[in-house]
Amino acid sequence: MRRTHCSVKLRRPAKIGITDSSVMDLTRGKSIFVRQATGLVKGLRWYDGIIMALAYFNVAVGAFLVFGWGSWLFPGANMIITIGLVGLIVDIPVVLVYSWFSMLMPRTGGDYIYVSRGLSSWMGFAVGLVFFVFLSAFSVGQNAWFSTATVISPYLAAIGSTNSIPWLVNLSSEITQPGPSILIGLVLLIIVLFVLTRSSETVHKIMSVLFIIAFVGWPILYVIALAASSNAAFIHAFNAYAAKNNFPSYSAVISTAKSSGFSIIPPTFGASLLALPIVYATVAFPQGITYLGGEVKKANRSLPLSLISSLFILVGVVALMGYFTYNVFGYSFLTSSASLGFTGTNYPYVSPPYTDYFLAILYPNVPFNVFMMISALCWELLLMIMFGLMATRFLFATSFDRILPSWVSDISERFHSPVKASIVLMVVAFIFLALTAFNFIVTYFDSVTAWTTAYILVMVAGIVLPFRRKDLLQYAPPIVKKTIAGIPLISVFGVLGVISLGVVFYTLLLNTDVSGATVLGLSVVTLSYIIGIVWYFASVAYKKRKSGFDPSLAFKEIPPE
Repeated sequence: MRRTHCSVKLRRPAKIGITDSSVMDLTRGKSIFVRQATGLVKGLRWYDGIIMALAYFNVAVGAFLVFGWGSWLFPGANMIITIGLVGLIVDIPVVLVYSWFSMLMPRTGGDYIYVSRGLSSWMGFAVGLVFFVFLSAFSVGQNAWFSTATVISPYLAAIGSTNSIPWLVNLSSEITQPGPSILIGLVLLIIVLFVLTRSSETVHKIMSVLFIIAFVGWPILYVIALAASSNAAFIHAFNAYAAKNNFPSYSAVISTAKSSGFSIIPPTFGASLLALPIVYATVAFPQGITYLGGEVKKANRSLPLSLISSLFILVGVVALMGYFTYNVFGYSFLTSSASLGFTGTNYPYVSPPYTDYFLAILYPNVPFNVFMMISALCWELLLMIMFGLMATRFLFATSFDRILPSWVSDISERFHSPVKASIVLMVVAFIFLALTAFNFIVTYFDSVTAWTTAYILVMVAGIVLPFRRKDLLQYAPPIVKKTIAGIPLISVFGVLGVISLGVVFYTLLLNTDVSGATVLGLSVVTLSYIIGIVWYFASVAYKKRKSGFDPSLAFKEIPPE
């Protein structure tokens, strides 16, 4: 087992271009990196990447949003088409570039490593910081709150209202207040912190257990339950539920939406194409496992396998769920209830118009819905763990390159994990949790547009890498060296990735309900890049002045394992 302070001789990994002289500043006899081995343990498998990719989408809550929120934002969109066709067209070139990067540089740090070695060191740190602030750390904190708002509260309301338990309905409303939601979120953050401070082998085991529980509920039991029912059965169940609680009937929901001026139209191919922003905001890209490249067994093969296969598995899962969702609940009803519910127009029901609420109405069995709630919570925990791993590995990698203080990359001798980096993350995540609970962060935070710009820069790094870092390519696997008409494939797909992401970025700016894009928010994103760049140069200048050592030398090499 590797330990933080043990004396480790660096093996000469000839295939990735690291030599004994490359990890030492020979003029001063000081290691370029914090130490000559990371101290991390290779405990993850290829299928952990699939778990992390499905967790990114969050099969349960992602389905709530895509088939609920998305139905209101994009009338006439069939999300099966949007995710299956548009999602793949956008995702495939990006995922292929990530696959080549992962084969070339299977190291801990993901996007930060790829951009800092492929494009420029200072831009790599800026991109990594934007991903850390607007994607990983933010998502850990936000989903600690989101778990209450989209899982616990709606389920308590659904179980209470379908089984005549009024105190549960009242509790579902009370826990959404800032105080209780922060307390629940804090409990979830403590659970996530426990997982992040374990070794990758233990993380693998915990994620596997959570995944089994999560996947059994969403999508397996969800699909089975809907497949055993019908639209007529749901209409009957909904009308009985509505009569019992003095709510509008199934047909009244649709007629009210139409009379309120909402567009309730059948799905079309054109409308499905225009729904790209909601798919991108919820599905995006499965690159989480690349942040743990140095902790994956047989990473050169495992990383691209998990990246590519997870994309098609995700599309298949969502398509299957979508088919039964539309057939049982009814397309017009989903669009109508979402339009009323998300605008607060004549919507008297006790829970938001999510698919979990409608499933609880169709099957009001308490044990079944409690399990489905636990299953959805497991998806939330998996998502938080995944983003937590991404965030801590960014902190670790930048510290290992001596840009952040060296103590951030300390590895616990007991747990073989970056415990200090995990604690730093939890402090930041708690701040995001509190800001989200008090609805403060929405005004200043354009997270989707922020990480879209970062993805574009990763693609640019893929375009220029074969021309800028030929020294790295000479050690690359044969597939990474392949060309079309003399142009490296990674550059070709990098260009396609920039184009597809550019289209996404443009549509996000047009659809502010999805992106939250504002002039103020975009200014915050720009400021974040500037802070990252200034931080990088300030850190390099400080270390040069203090010790005469140049940290920028590290970016000429791939970090050791």
